[in-house]
Amino acid sequence: MEYTSVNFLLSLGFITLVLFIVGLIGKFLKFPTIILFIFIGIIFGKYVHEDKTLEHLSEIGIVLLFFYLGLEFNIARAIDVAKRIWVVGFIDLFFNFFVPVIVLNILGFEFLVSILGGAIAYASSSAITSKIIVDEKRIANPETEMILGLMVFEDIIAPIMLAVLAGFLSGQNIEGVLIGIIALKILAVFSFVFLISMTFKNQLALLIDKILNEDLFILFAFGGLITFAGLTYSLGLSEALGAFLVGMLISEAGKSEEVEKSMLSIRDLAVAIFFFLFGANIVLDEKLLNIKTIFALIILIVISTVGKF
Repeated sequence: MEYTSVNFLLSLGFITLVLFIVGLIGKFLKFPTIILFIFIGIIFGKYVHEDKTLEHLSEIGIVLLFFYLGLEFNIARAIDVAKRIWVVGFIDLFFNFFVPVIVLNILGFEFLVSILGGAIAYASSSAITSKIIVDEKRIANPETEMILGLMVFEDIIAPIMLAVLAGFLSGQNIEGVLIGIIALKILAVFSFVFLISMTFKNQLALLIDKILNEDLFILFAFGGLITFAGLTYSLGLSEALGAFLVGMLISEAGKSEEVEKSMLSIRDLAVAIFFFLFGANIVLDEKLLNIKTIFALIILIVISTVGKF
């Protein structure tokens, strides 16, 4: 059946109401709503007509989530965290990437499969971690600073890791030039935000004060955020990283609290749909459910859990 706007409206309305009911149950049971959203996505996902509009709406949720986290950092705080995060970041990389790769190799998996397994084990779910931090009102806690810094570190490592994996999968040699280009892109994005912050933060603060109570403000804030997140994504970097940097820019201008309140409702809706669709995209292949794979999965979960601690 050809997709129509009616199907989209019914799908969006159905998903939203189901998530509302599940969210109430989670609040009553004091159980993380994220897990319930993913679980409901696994159950109902196949009954909901897949549509790119819904997928894009869910992507906006992650952008807004990281934007809110960025609002808690100004440039000075970010630099301070960056100075302390490198050692922790490489420890994280060792225990949660290299150790799983070695273990999977010992268990008899091919080298490429071991590399892919290590990449899966390494990457924390930034979305889940961030949502729990926000839900539990732990943004101001001292340990949260290090956790967010570590997630940004992983977002910096991720595109480099993807470039290496793409080279392995295509059978090509891994060129140091490609990795160097990715590193330059990351440096350029950080430098651009730093330059804008140092040059125009006062003008940005005045502009926000001037249009804060206008209907046009949400267009300015939302449009600027999505544009920069899209720019970093088009450069082959994480859109979450771009959103985090925009939040940090707003924080440097001293207007984080005002901007945060204006975009709260959009964030909560889009994030909930993201986790629902995350669950809907989970496909359990019976061909892979053998003893060796299940055993390896259990081992990976144990290693990842211990490694993150």
